Amino acid sequence: MTSIRLLAALLSLLPAVVAAGAGLLAPRDPSLPPLRVTDHLVDVEIDDGVARTIVTQTFRNDTGRRLEATYLFPLPEEADLTKFEMTFNGKMVTGRVLPAKEAAQIYESIVRQSKDPGLIEFIGRRLLQMRVFPIEPNSDTTIRLNYQQICRPVSGMQAFHYPLRTRKTSGQAYGTVRFAVKLDSATPLKGIWSPTHAVEVVRQGERRARIAYEATGGSLEDDFLLLYGTDSSDLGLSLVSFQPDSTEPGHFVLMLTPKQMWPEDEREPQDVVFVVDTSGSMAGDKIEQARRSVNYCIDRLDERDRFSVVRFSTGFDSLFETLQPASPENRAAAQAWVKKFRPAGGTNIADTLEHVLAMRADKSTRSFVTVFLTDGRGNRSADEIMNTITNGGGSVRMFPFGVGHDVNTKLLDRLGETYSGRTTYVQPGENLELVLGDFFSVISRPVLTDLRLTLPGAGVTERFPATLGDLYHGQQLILAGRYDRAATGPVRLTGRRGGEVVEFAWPDVSFRSEPTADYVPSVWAGRKIAYLIDQIRQHGESSEMVEEILVLSQTYGIQTPYSSWLVDPERTPPTLGLTRGRVQGEFFGTPPAAQAARLRRLPAGAIGGGEGTPGFGGGGRPSPADRFGDDDGAIDAALAGAAVTLESGEAANVIARKNAALKSISSMDRERISRTAFARQRWGDRWYNRLGPLLVDAAFDEDFEIQMVRFASDAYFDLVRERPELRAVLAASREAVVIVNDRWAVLVSDRVGVEVFSDEQRKHLGLAVR
Repeated sequence: MTSIRLLAALLSLLPAVVAAGAGLLAPRDPSLPPLRVTDHLVDVEIDDGVARTIVTQTFRNDTGRRLEATYLFPLPEEADLTKFEMTFNGKMVTGRVLPAKEAAQIYESIVRQSKDPGLIEFIGRRLLQMRVFPIEPNSDTTIRLNYQQICRPVSGMQAFHYPLRTRKTSGQAYGTVRFAVKLDSATPLKGIWSPTHAVEVVRQGERRARIAYEATGGSLEDDFLLLYGTDSSDLGLSLVSFQPDSTEPGHFVLMLTPKQMWPEDEREPQDVVFVVDTSGSMAGDKIEQARRSVNYCIDRLDERDRFSVVRFSTGFDSLFETLQPASPENRAAAQAWVKKFRPAGGTNIADTLEHVLAMRADKSTRSFVTVFLTDGRGNRSADEIMNTITNGGGSVRMFPFGVGHDVNTKLLDRLGETYSGRTTYVQPGENLELVLGDFFSVISRPVLTDLRLTLPGAGVTERFPATLGDLYHGQQLILAGRYDRAATGPVRLTGRRGGEVVEFAWPDVSFRSEPTADYVPSVWAGRKIAYLIDQIRQHGESSEMVEEILVLSQTYGIQTPYSSWLVDPERTPPTLGLTRGRVQGEFFGTPPAAQAARLRRLPAGAIGGGEGTPGFGGGGRPSPADRFGDDDGAIDAALAGAAVTLESGEAANVIARKNAALKSISSMDRERISRTAFARQRWGDRWYNRLGPLLVDAAFDEDFEIQMVRFASDAYFDLVRERPELRAVLAASREAVVIVNDRWAVLVSDRVGVEVFSDEQRKHLGLAVR
């Protein structure tokens, strides 16, 4: 048997992998890499399931030479090319559509030439090909093409797919990527969801929506996928589930989407109390914005609503001692009172909230909504305040707004969680009027309140959020969870509307796995991580919870306060216990059988790799986990784990905001770290451990025979052609150990291995004998 020690020797052989993706402009000169993409714009019009796609790509020739190049575009499987058009710098040109077999030869030649495996996973697709000449030196070239495709059905929804996936070429930023989708349907639209990208959805009535996405820089690890459902009922339900292995739990995403046009008399009236911090720290622009934003919200009240306003500092004062109808006269009186707010005194949160919750009318079935605005920490600890205030009943909804960094994030998050609301953090310099105004425009129009969802049959074991609260006009509720078994059965939802309990039922909802829905588990994982971080923030850290977060983070590539430990092995937390030095000494210094065994049970995150990271040798560009946060604020990722239990300050604020986003996450592109940054990765339907640039099937052990194959050789492409399930992992790295049957594994290497299979080798690997 070939010694497994050879795996270790391969770790230092390669620089970072270079790869390209859809829409490639390759110079005819083989010494030049593909041209850099500066803009990738996609305009889509979907009309009753037929999509017309217009692609506009701009490439930069950074050389001082006039070039001739070939444009290559891997086509979606659903594309209909009976009529398509292509232009080069505005001039109509003729392109060829290559069938899959001929296209495979093109892909293979590029991989051989560039030593880049990124195009491997496109083998099997048709290809658009166009000659491009001349490309002037130091100039931009724009290529535009359009085609039609049919949106395919996925779990009762329609799916639009675009081959966006790329890997970073020579470490260069990709440029601007923009999607603009016009969606029209004869049947009313219900759920609209992109599991791959954080899109903005603007609905224009029942049958029309506009979807937008834009990003600049970075690599793009996922194709663009948009799912939408149609349904003429008042409330639509869509469910997508994924369970590739029936012996393991499955995952699901469930969407509840109300119709867009609700008569005003069907709007659920509610009781609302605005609670405004007027302590001395609110002086200046904060109190001015607070006055204007609260008065905007008062304007949005319905006359059937009841309301009051409470201001607090060292003490508190109510406009009305009991809730009053939101008549024009009462709203005007409230706005005049709010304009007189002046900042002074301390921050008595506990007594104020106890008073506010006592205002709830006895036996009222209305939602009691508290909009709580503060910039301080309060005069007691979070635990003391929570122990002081009474629960107030199941219909209480509290929406805390923390202004600035000097707020008690632990308290505000607990208030939002306990009272089925949502906490919002307003950053220094951020427009409070805009944030609060947008929020209240949504919650001022409840459609159903006090929701209860029943999911029998499939053995649902987890769902996030655990409680649904209320459903508002224009809102789409998305749940993510796990289930035990495939089943089809009824789903029921109850809620209150017009003071009465109403029920919606869907008799045949299927928890049967959608084979292509491998994006579903990451949504559940993001929300589970948010739940675990909440538990740590509220109750303290435990090694079990930290380790579960780490496993989920590195498995699904989700940024967390602990992610830096996964990317840099020198920062591995004590519970995992392996550093770079220990890996080199203790792993590769052991006998081959022990090495193979440890490949399987290596602790999650014990070895870091990543984009541009040449294994244990270090180097490469900084990991995307070096900073934790976003454009509104970030902290050193190395310190983020320690900041999880902090109550206030900038670091605590960043943690709280990011975790709030994870709680409602429905697509992972904003939260994801490149999957190549983690020690355990999923490619296709199998798990792989990363050791530097080497990917090793997690099921590989000392019992397997190893056949070594040289990267980009004839033998390599035989394997790629005959084993399509391996294309995803082989496209991810030039170094991989893949299992081909119950006895044999293949070690792909850039430096060693056979280049042509013998008949005997083909038999061993289960390949066709020629």
